[in-house]
Amino acid sequence: SEALFHCENYFHIGAYAECVDAARACADADGVDAVRRDAFVARSRVAMGEGEVRDDATRAKRRE
Repeated sequence: SEALFHCENYFHIGAYAECVDAARACADADGVDAVRRDAFVARSRVAMGEGEVRDDATRAKRRE
């Protein structure tokens, strides 16, 4: 979709806040488009310092 194109484009040029905003325009996406949208939003939030990336080792430590 065009909205997903904008979301992806903003991510690749480093306009992370715009990427997150553009993702709201494709909130009704489903299937592969929804997965791509969610991935770009998550990666944008991490790039802006609003999220974190956890690996399996980190999750295992937290369970102990």
